[in-house]
Amino acid sequence: MESSREHRKRTRSNPSVAREEEETVPRCPASKRVSGGIYVPPHSETAANNDEAAYERRSWDALRKSLTGLINKATPAHIRHVARELLAENLFALRRAQFKGHPPVRPELDLIKPEDQVTHQIELCDRQLDPEVHLDVFKPSPSFFRDEAAYEDLKRGMLGEDAGGNGDSIQSSVEEPDCSGDESDEEEESETDSVIRDDTETNLTNLRRTIYLTVMSSVDSEEAGHKLMSVVRPGQKTELCSMLLECCRKERAYTRYYGQLGQRLCAIHPAYQAGFEACFASHYSTLHRVETNELRATAMFFAHLLATDALPWRGVLGRVRVTEDDTTSSSRIFIKMLFQDLSEHLGVSVLSRKMNQDDTEVRDALFPRDCAKNMRFAINFFTAIGLGSVTSPARELLLQY
Repeated sequence: MESSREHRKRTRSNPSVAREEEETVPRCPASKRVSGGIYVPPHSETAANNDEAAYERRSWDALRKSLTGLINKATPAHIRHVARELLAENLFALRRAQFKGHPPVRPELDLIKPEDQVTHQIELCDRQLDPEVHLDVFKPSPSFFRDEAAYEDLKRGMLGEDAGGNGDSIQSSVEEPDCSGDESDEEEESETDSVIRDDTETNLTNLRRTIYLTVMSSVDSEEAGHKLMSVVRPGQKTELCSMLLECCRKERAYTRYYGQLGQRLCAIHPAYQAGFEACFASHYSTLHRVETNELRATAMFFAHLLATDALPWRGVLGRVRVTEDDTTSSSRIFIKMLFQDLSEHLGVSVLSRKMNQDDTEVRDALFPRDCAKNMRFAINFFTAIGLGSVTSPARELLLQY
């Protein structure tokens, strides 16, 4: 510490000594002075390093930074230019290669010979063009089967399908010598056609899942009906009816969406009517296992189908026998909800006519006439649920017993 202080005092007192020391001590080069964690501005570094290596280094750094900025900053402005450049490069590369690997017509699609090809030129502005509007309307043909037979003969002649070909091939196969011996014949006789049966019901589970997703994702009943028609195959209509009723029962509150969808399905095909009738029979026999909310949803669903005549009353209400022995507490609640909803849809007068006059089988099921006890029970039941006016014909008949 003392030597450095003496050195500073001596240089201050004698400037010539300091000048001599600076001349005798060699100066450090610029590349050495910028190191050691000292910040040097870019313009100062550029002015200090003018050799070729430093200039190349700075050029490479600038290029790297510009490319990194273009890659990291994905903006629509520069992506548009990059896409154009790539498209132009690929297009010119294909042209230079004369479109190798890109034939105008694929070999597997080149089915017609050039001399057999016919080009049809149609102008939309041609007034003489006949659109054949009469073909838009279906008209039954009186000679349908004869035309079909003629078409089959023409198709067989054009495609070269010879009816005797199979016979010739069978005959030729018989005439060939048997080289495999008796062992192969025994093996062929022992082989039998095996039928694979799926006991896990995977297909049924997948079908129910597809129906559920279709019903839940549709906006209205019309859209759901169109989608379900493309999903359901022949023989699966009953499963669709059962799944639709299950979806309706699992809702917190009944919605008319399910009733309208069921009505639309019944109008499409009678098989859906039979499916819903079977569902009603199975659900009516197990009502004692169902909660009240599900009872209400099921009753309102079938009430909608009955009120719109989507289902025949005989096929549904013909299974309901209103007697003390044939009903339970759950079934009585179900019948109450069903007929109260029917009265709201149809009105009491129309409901009374359908219950007593339109169909005798429905009348005998709702108001049994085998004994006065059962008839009195039915009259008291409908009177208790607020539908006493529909029991007038039964009351008159009860007076005659």
